[in-house]
Amino acid sequence: MKKIFLFLSAFLILVSCEEETIKYLLTTSADPEIGGVVFPSTREYESGSTANLIAAPAVGYVFESWTGATGDSVTTLVVDGDKTVVGKFVKKQFGLTVNITGEGTVGQKVIKEGGVTKYNTGTVVELTATPKSGWVFKEWSGALKGTTNPQQVTIDKAKTVTATFTEIPKYDLTVNTVGQGEVSQKVVKVGGVTKYTNGTIVELTATPKSGWVFKEWSGALTGVTNPQEITIDKSKSVTATFEEEKKFQLTIINDGLGSVSKTVIKSGAAEYTDGSVVELTASANSGWEFVKWAGALSGTDNPKQVTLKSKTAVIAVYKNLAPIVLDNDGITLKAKPGTSAGTSHTINGTTYTVVDNTMLKSWISAEKDLTKAVTSLVTDMKELFKDQSSFNTNISSWDVSSVTTMEGMFEGATSFNKDISKWDTNKVTNMDKMFKAATNFNQNLSKWCVTNLSTEPTDFVTGSACDSDKKPKWGTWPDCPLIGEWELDSLTFSNGDSPYGDGEIACETAPEAELKINGDDSEYGTYNFIENICFEDGSDMKSETDQGFWKYEATNNEVKVADTQTGLDIAPAWRLTYTSDYNFFTLIQTEYNDDQSDSWEVTEVWKRKN
Repeated sequence: MKKIFLFLSAFLILVSCEEETIKYLLTTSADPEIGGVVFPSTREYESGSTANLIAAPAVGYVFESWTGATGDSVTTLVVDGDKTVVGKFVKKQFGLTVNITGEGTVGQKVIKEGGVTKYNTGTVVELTATPKSGWVFKEWSGALKGTTNPQQVTIDKAKTVTATFTEIPKYDLTVNTVGQGEVSQKVVKVGGVTKYTNGTIVELTATPKSGWVFKEWSGALTGVTNPQEITIDKSKSVTATFEEEKKFQLTIINDGLGSVSKTVIKSGAAEYTDGSVVELTASANSGWEFVKWAGALSGTDNPKQVTLKSKTAVIAVYKNLAPIVLDNDGITLKAKPGTSAGTSHTINGTTYTVVDNTMLKSWISAEKDLTKAVTSLVTDMKELFKDQSSFNTNISSWDVSSVTTMEGMFEGATSFNKDISKWDTNKVTNMDKMFKAATNFNQNLSKWCVTNLSTEPTDFVTGSACDSDKKPKWGTWPDCPLIGEWELDSLTFSNGDSPYGDGEIACETAPEAELKINGDDSEYGTYNFIENICFEDGSDMKSETDQGFWKYEATNNEVKVADTQTGLDIAPAWRLTYTSDYNFFTLIQTEYNDDQSDSWEVTEVWKRKN
């Protein structure tokens, strides 16, 4: 790097006229970095000097070429300006020779990166020995041993593998079974019992034992046709594979008051088997109406059929026809959407009336019974009971989910001390002086949703009796219904695909996935996700974990998920719907194929863990 020193002062004194030495920067690096090292490292050279370059490959790599220089791995370079030199390295390649003894072929499948004839060092190649008709694979020799087929070989040097095939003894018919079942043999055309003469036609019938089903033929027969005929023109081997009958649980969830009856259209057992078709009929209770299906079904058709290909959950959604209903908490009175102010309805012998901002204030002025007011349409509660020293009415049933301001609501209400801990304050943006000088108030508000208020409002409880640990936890929603531990109850695809990959099955000893959603003071908005994967071959269950952040949008029932908190503002939203008791939620997301040409909906039904 050239160094230039400039001194400015009131006077310029020339001390020396010696000519400055010119230097240039030589920058060196390796590509890839793990492939080797280039010497020397980045440094300065005097103009016109010669740099000796050495490219030293790492184990498993060889030097290929220079960028910014020429020659072999050891070369020179005249530094007559700033230079950048890169030593390029590539993995060593080795040949894999495959020999065959007997009649058959060996296919090569690259499991890990590599070429065709010569493979990069470290490449894993899967070899599959396929015998020709009348032959069987016997064993590997050379760089591979044993009879496992297919089998993998790691290329860390030049290797030779031999696949040995042996001829099948003629005219024997060997019948094998995999799983629980048996195969009967019926001679259709003249032949023996154990050994058959040339041209004999034998009909094979696979009969599964109870709890098992016939899957397929393999060997000299293929496919699923049962019974099936085989012609004995040489010794042959047939395997009948049986698998345990898959049984799936069908969970019915009623969201609202109603019931669902089930009629089995096609099923192989009392517990639903793979492919069973069940017709569901939703029947609403008096005063309720069926709205739609959710979970593994969608739409409004009633009755509707569901085909069981995995563990399945169906939600029947009902709506209350009454204009005023009691909310899930058993306390709050709510007006249904579209209900007008002045609408009245009787519940358990008591008549309630829907009020708006104007009506509520007139009720207060007229000293009407405020316990019978349904406040779902009210948006402004500013100074409603300011300086009303005798007010202490129980208004815990008020619906404040639409209210945006509660400024000075109970200021100076010296008698008020009722439990309002269940109020839904998720839209409130102003609580200044809400309980100022409310000298008797000391109720627990720590579960309030105050996500719109990151810090305590001005004079929120100044002069009141409210203990500090009973105040809201500003900026949080500690009682959010998402919080808790969940397990995946069902997973369905709108295009009918199975939720399991090749070789995967439903886990019997654990749910397919588990989810823990956190939301306390120190860890609000985080999640821990565990996916459990089980396999047909009995391999150990595999678990994969994921962590991240979530954000709940109370206004539109959406959840946003991201790896970081800042990512929540750009991560795609997932549609989420709750059942009335918060013991289930349905998560719907859209997935796409690799080229984005096709899409399908994935529906997950999650159940709260006991």
